[in-house]
Amino acid sequence: MPAGARPPGGRPSGTGSVVRPRGVWLLLREAGIGAWLAILLTIGSGFCQALAVVGVGLGAQMLEDGPVPWTAGALFAVTLAVLVAVSALAQLVGQRLVERIATSAAERVGAGIADSELATIEALGGLRVVDAITRNTAAVRRGAHGALGILHASTQLIGLLGALVLFSPGTMLLLAGVTLAGFYLQDRVRKRSAGAALLAAAADARVALLVRHLVSGFRELLGSRRREADLVTHYLIPAATNLSPQRGLASATASRAGIATGVALTLVFVAAFVAPAMGFTTGVALAVFVGSHTYEGLQSIVTYLPMIAEAGQAVARLDDLTESLRPNVAPATASRPPPRAFDRIAFRGVSYAYAGADAPTLGPLDLELRKGEVVFITGGNGSGKSTLMKLLTGLYRPADGLVLIDGAAWHIEDHRGLFSTVFTDFHLFDMIPDARGFDRGRAEALLKTLHLSDHVRITDTGFAAARLSAGRRKRLALAQAVLEDRPILVLDEWTADQDPDFRIEFFDSLIPALKAQGLTIVAVTHDERFFDRCDRLLHLADGRIDADTSVNDTRTPDRTETTRFPAPRIGSGSMQNKNAIAL
Repeated sequence: MPAGARPPGGRPSGTGSVVRPRGVWLLLREAGIGAWLAILLTIGSGFCQALAVVGVGLGAQMLEDGPVPWTAGALFAVTLAVLVAVSALAQLVGQRLVERIATSAAERVGAGIADSELATIEALGGLRVVDAITRNTAAVRRGAHGALGILHASTQLIGLLGALVLFSPGTMLLLAGVTLAGFYLQDRVRKRSAGAALLAAAADARVALLVRHLVSGFRELLGSRRREADLVTHYLIPAATNLSPQRGLASATASRAGIATGVALTLVFVAAFVAPAMGFTTGVALAVFVGSHTYEGLQSIVTYLPMIAEAGQAVARLDDLTESLRPNVAPATASRPPPRAFDRIAFRGVSYAYAGADAPTLGPLDLELRKGEVVFITGGNGSGKSTLMKLLTGLYRPADGLVLIDGAAWHIEDHRGLFSTVFTDFHLFDMIPDARGFDRGRAEALLKTLHLSDHVRITDTGFAAARLSAGRRKRLALAQAVLEDRPILVLDEWTADQDPDFRIEFFDSLIPALKAQGLTIVAVTHDERFFDRCDRLLHLADGRIDADTSVNDTRTPDRTETTRFPAPRIGSGSMQNKNAIAL
């Protein structure tokens, strides 16, 4: 196993089973040392609120004996002011803590994506990775809110019941008993309600899926009314009229609301009637206030507890995702600067196999790419064209063999820096990452060359466009690739979405102009009419190079002289070649 590599399971060897904390501890790990300020402020806010409630209860009790002294009123006012200030500060610091926790979790996964490999992203599914980050980060954010909510509610409960101990320990014990029983009952009902909610959500998703089939497949269903009637009658209507999951959810929700109301009334009843009947007559008014607010704290705890559990699971899932994104290779070393140019790139016995494949998907291949060449690659579906392009550009790591740049092996991170690409599944950025050297003037000329001036607007960091056709999107992707100023341009069936006139311009004007400016061009294409525009024609079959043909230049000498784009390259100083265009 290469140095720095990990076993196939993805975890470092020799570590044994990994025992990870859950819930609150995972959230504290994400928060770091800044969590303690939010915790202290939340505790202070809970105690201040409990103190305010106790003050109101004592004030009500004092009224039975006469007017409340002004000193007591002043003390209560000060307590309220402190409560408002501490609560506001706790909310502010708590919100920042929540965002820090969510950001920390997302940043770790983002760093994992940045350090990952294309094959890993493809295996996991790019959209699934994005969905996992979005859903789990949202769960972490809810859990962080819930943790602070539980801390506040628990502190308030302790403060209320603790104050009641000073006046009526017996009443406090009764209220504590009702609170624990109420928590147990409500937690049971909550779990039942959560199960019913899952069943109801699954039923709704089933109906939505069938409606999507009906709408998205409407064109196909029009050809067969029997199929349409069968879909509606035997699938959609039964699913839509199956109300048992919704009834179960409604029943669980009603039970939960009924128990919650019952617990609240029981707390007040015990404080106002049961405790005095048992001889605990001191502090009745205070006990009633404490009982009514105990219910609020209890409800908060019951509501927030599952959020913390969900957040712990979400952080664990993000940990697993980050671990699965890590490439099973040694890290890059900075012993020498990466190449910025090349004369030859050679494949020596290079092969590649997708995960789970018994035999190589591509290769072994021996291939050489020379500076300044225009190479067209052809082949049928499944012949390995796209896989070859990804191996050539360093997006895939060879399973075997060597890739040499001017006779030397380089780390794959350095290898990738030679290529600009437009694959069939390209992504069009709203901005050009690392656009510090963005040449606005050159970009404007390039848009004009590609007939995009009326459709794309230039910003300080790239391009902005409204809705573009598939062909224009590819042209804009080509513009971004050319502006990267890398020596090799790789295009995967780029002309597939271009209109016939622009396709001719691409082969007769754009490619010669790019070549004249020193670029090496590798393009997958099926346009047989233009095969004579390249220097070499590679044909792939069954993952092997079936033919490597040098193509004679049959173009007339003045063909590129009649190009519609005679402007020189922006910033070139002079027109060194009559074929040079604004690229």
